[in-house]
Amino acid sequence: MYVELHVDDEKKLGRYYKAGGWEKDGPAFIYEKFRLSPGMHRVEVKVRDSKDTGRFDYTFAETLHFEAGYLKIVDFDEIRGHLFLR
Repeated sequence: MYVELHVDDEKKLGRYYKAGGWEKDGPAFIYEKFRLSPGMHRVEVKVRDSKDTGRFDYTFAETLHFEAGYLKIVDFDEIRGHLFLR
């Protein structure tokens, strides 16, 4: 699985993660921490969970308000097949 994070159109993360499970096809738990200045920021998370390197399978893109001392979590809904803000 390949994950990219862009904040205000700047790539902050581009990394491969291994899936869990016996067959390596189970869920993956990913925790990354980024510090952002308070205020509005455009956040885009892209996930590729297939071998097709020409596209991303899931995306999340929103402009969010960040406050000092608070965090934002982007999660994946396996049933609906989409990323969402928790």
